[in-house]
Amino acid sequence: MSRDLPDLIIPGGGSYLLQLPAAAPDAGDVLQVLAVSGGLVTTEWDAVSGGGGGGGVTDHGELTGLADDDHTQYFNTARGDARYSQLGHTHDYSAVYQPLDGELTALAGLTSAANKLPYFTGSGTAALTEFTAAGRALLDDADASAQRTTLGLSAGATAAQASGAEITAGTETGIRTYSPADIVSFVDQHAAGAGVDPTPGHRTGIWYHAYPGISPSTLTLTVNRIYYVPIFLSAATYTKLGIEVTTLASGNARLGIYGNSNGIPGSRLVDGGTVATGTTGEKSVTISQVLNAGWYWLAVICDAAAVVRGDNGASAGGIVRVSLGINNLSDNDTVYYFEAGSGGALPSSAGSLTAQAGATVAPRVGVQC
Repeated sequence: MSRDLPDLIIPGGGSYLLQLPAAAPDAGDVLQVLAVSGGLVTTEWDAVSGGGGGGGVTDHGELTGLADDDHTQYFNTARGDARYSQLGHTHDYSAVYQPLDGELTALAGLTSAANKLPYFTGSGTAALTEFTAAGRALLDDADASAQRTTLGLSAGATAAQASGAEITAGTETGIRTYSPADIVSFVDQHAAGAGVDPTPGHRTGIWYHAYPGISPSTLTLTVNRIYYVPIFLSAATYTKLGIEVTTLASGNARLGIYGNSNGIPGSRLVDGGTVATGTTGEKSVTISQVLNAGWYWLAVICDAAAVVRGDNGASAGGIVRVSLGINNLSDNDTVYYFEAGSGGALPSSAGSLTAQAGATVAPRVGVQC
């Protein structure tokens, strides 16, 4: 049979007339909606397990015989979480979140702050350290040269190390670095008096020579012989070397300065070039050499037998006259050293030396600052 009921309000808007099936429901039947058309809702009874109420019951509160498991898609307290697990949900977040990692966890445990830099203190442990503006300014430099500029270092930071010989001779050039051993050696020598300046100092434009003799003399130079005469010089920049030709000989004389090596000529410091000996008078070459206070050797070689001004070793006895050493106590003191040379450049260091001793004349080679 069919019965008309009051209008049924359907969610979404509109009013509809509910048309019940003509047949009476069996126990446990529920009402199923078949169609909605033209304001009429057509239904039928559908069988379910368990006892049912009377036909045409529309109040869900009157429905009976529904066990807990009749609607397994719903969760209720009786089923609990065990039934919920039937949904079989699994989640893979590896593409979204960073997998758990001990190092990342250690970093995440730090509290960031201004001018701080994280670093690892061990496996899986981290801490913060100071990261100042000065440190950042150094780290962002492209290379070591830029870092030296940031630090304000001078060229001495990369200067070559001076040798012990250069320190002793005072011939190191530019900005140099020194090994501790060289410094100790230099101090030891000067403490012993080797570097104590016995002169009253040097004035510019004045000639200084090896032996301030009582009376100057002359010496005929042996062709292609290098003469080395010792002299103590004050610290200064030396600008000129010279000789005086008293009797001409057509040729050239070459002048230079050598360092001192334990009382004999050592390495060449200056090759000043040549002067002509074809006329008489003072002959000089211009140089520019910074020297520390100490002992040096002035050198001259000539390719002609010119006669030059000399110092008489027999009468020499100025304040700079020191012993150059003798083999026997009965020997005459050495006045200068010489060796065979050639007409070319002065050798880089003195070679096979011969000592000239006794009452002899040394060539007077002058130097100016």
